[in-house]
Amino acid sequence: QLAAITVWLPPGGWVDLFTGARYEGGRRLVLHRSIDHIPVLVRRGAAVPMLADPREHVEVNPETLVLRLVPGTGTSVLYEDDGSAAPALADRTTIRASQTLRPDGSILVRVEATGPAASAARTLVLDLAGVASIGGLSVDGSPRADRGDVIRVDGTLAPALRVPLGRAHLAAGVEIELTEVAEQA
Repeated sequence: QLAAITVWLPPGGWVDLFTGARYEGGRRLVLHRSIDHIPVLVRRGAAVPMLADPREHVEVNPETLVLRLVPGTGTSVLYEDDGSAAPALADRTTIRASQTLRPDGSILVRVEATGPAASAARTLVLDLAGVASIGGLSVDGSPRADRGDVIRVDGTLAPALRVPLGRAHLAAGVEIELTEVAEQA
């Protein structure tokens, strides 16, 4: 009851968003999935924007920005607009999420925004795909000792470690350092 699909993966590391399976690129690969589980592969270092509540209206920019991070080194760009059929470029807010995976296994994340909605404070949440635990967390250089709100999330997507960061002004940029990052086996 499985279907097979042959895919070409460009060079680099890739992760299946639904299963958490990891693949090295630069090759052809045959993936087997049931009809209700399509492969969605994301490059390591990517940030995928998610809705905090799947019932939210998609025509309104969310108050809570959830970024599902696939640990690695890379930059992702998200564009938000006013929801009109033909938004002008001047009405577009650009959110850039950059990750740097350091040799010691720590990850430095920077999230910043430019544009008309950039100055509004938003709630920021990171979902760390495939991460089992973190040892330390700091935001803009300030360590966060109490990490009781860091939880494991399971659901339709592969398990992740959810790290709520609270309200942030993305126009100024937010820098998050995650240390002792342990990926799931």
